[in-house]
Amino acid sequence: MKIQCSKVWLLVAGLVITPSLLLGQTTREVNQNDLMAQYITINEALADALPGDTVLVHPGTYLESITVAGITLKARSGPEATVIQSPDGSGDGVTVTGNQTVAVIGFRVQGFERGIVVNTDGGSTKVSNCIATGNSGDGFVLARTMPVGAKIVNNISADNGRSGMFQEYTTNMKFVYTSIYSNIIFRNGTYGFSELNASYSMVFGDYNCVFNNTLGDFGAMERQTSGQHAIQTDPLIDVRAHYRFTSQGSPCVNTGQPTTFYDDPDGSINDMGAYGGPEAANWWRDPFSGPTIENVTIDPAQVQPGGSVTIRATAKTE
Repeated sequence: MKIQCSKVWLLVAGLVITPSLLLGQTTREVNQNDLMAQYITINEALADALPGDTVLVHPGTYLESITVAGITLKARSGPEATVIQSPDGSGDGVTVTGNQTVAVIGFRVQGFERGIVVNTDGGSTKVSNCIATGNSGDGFVLARTMPVGAKIVNNISADNGRSGMFQEYTTNMKFVYTSIYSNIIFRNGTYGFSELNASYSMVFGDYNCVFNNTLGDFGAMERQTSGQHAIQTDPLIDVRAHYRFTSQGSPCVNTGQPTTFYDDPDGSINDMGAYGGPEAANWWRDPFSGPTIENVTIDPAQVQPGGSVTIRATAKTE
């Protein structure tokens, strides 16, 4: 059911328009269901995108493998409705690379050999609110060059053939990822978190849920952890509901990264998984009762100080 929200008028006082908002940073929209859209495939938009641009992807199942560098790739309606799927069951789904600011937000990546490969070697890296599922190999692959401060937050890696999150290699005796938070690593074919060289100590961030992975939640239990606040209990999520929570009693509700920067859109403490955290604003709903807010638009996109904008949105209830 769709319900139309009423208009909200917002007075913008003292707004400073900086040159970076007016020059560059183009938003390129992809919509495979609209033949008149700016782009029909994600790769078409990526081919035209310049550093700092945003590629905004409308709901649909996109049969393509993509490489993202220097831009923000974001699903408009989140992983429940926006899928990147392999056409033939091979290869890597999404490869995040380069040494510039890059982000991938809100996709379900499925049916590849490897789901999401993070292969950056500098800059700011973020992968959030994504679901890697049904890949024959690893859900997430963290390449050896990936900065330890890269943000891998509020994702789900579940039902993949090998590890949920795999680190290719490190030569450090103790290797600590500082910003792998609020992920659910569940029911994968080998390990939850694992590393190629198990002789080294590895800490995969903190505030993650790791549970029911076939060969164990960690590849080398005595040397690999997911931080002192990790939980290893059933997250109570269901693939039939696109890995949303099935019960208010889920141990992942309100137990993600507790810093206010990571709060859910309603201001509550971060929920682990792909439907929690601030980036989920466009597809947020209370895990058990509220509607999903979607199709948020702001008109006009830019105003002078003292001007006003109209915010429109629709909401979906189940």
